[in-house]
Amino acid sequence: MKRQTGAFALSLLPILMWMAIQVVLVWGLGYMITWLGNGISFLGGNPQDLYTFWEENPSYLINILMDSLMLIPAGLWYRRLPAREKARQGGFFGLSPLWLFLLPAAGLALQLLSGLYLRLVFAVFPEWLRYYTYVLENLGMTEPTFLPLLYTIVLAPVTEELIFRGLSLKILEMEFPFWAANILQAFYFGTMHGNMVQGIYAFLSGMVLGYLVKRKGTLAAGILCHFGVNLSGVLLGLL
Repeated sequence: MKRQTGAFALSLLPILMWMAIQVVLVWGLGYMITWLGNGISFLGGNPQDLYTFWEENPSYLINILMDSLMLIPAGLWYRRLPAREKARQGGFFGLSPLWLFLLPAAGLALQLLSGLYLRLVFAVFPEWLRYYTYVLENLGMTEPTFLPLLYTIVLAPVTEELIFRGLSLKILEMEFPFWAANILQAFYFGTMHGNMVQGIYAFLSGMVLGYLVKRKGTLAAGILCHFGVNLSGVLLGLL
């Protein structure tokens, strides 16, 4: 029991590290932008473009920096964890060319299922639609530009898979059976989305992503499927 409690606590540490980086950036990035602006002014330049860019994109600048910075300690930690199973050899990180197509396609299927789920939720709780639309607008996904696309399609799948399926799941598997470890990491993943609407389908998606990583023996399986979920979500939103 003590070992399971220790594994549970340790599995939360990657998420707490990720959140700590976010807190530091939220507190300090504005000061850094001001410092850079003062430097540009000192050199005779006009910092207004820098200030405007910051004012228009604070959340995505923080998220992009947060995920980029987290990749370093999380990647080093992941490499030191003992492997629970031998990854398949050949292809892209052990994946055959067929799976390079099937995994993003599975992400599209998950996105379509989440769309059906959202229709059911909004039919029962129509007031939730307003809040969900507000969340998407704040994320910039109603009219995505370069930074939202960079974060949503590239960085988020890599960083989130590394944290939840790479670190938390593998740490939990050291002391828990896979089914229990998978439920716990999916619960973490759903909770981190911060609201009930996204949290439920993120939990279910997290279960599927954890299974794929376990089944294929490589974190690349989760990254590619997650990439398919986010890319198809952006494309469907535009359509």
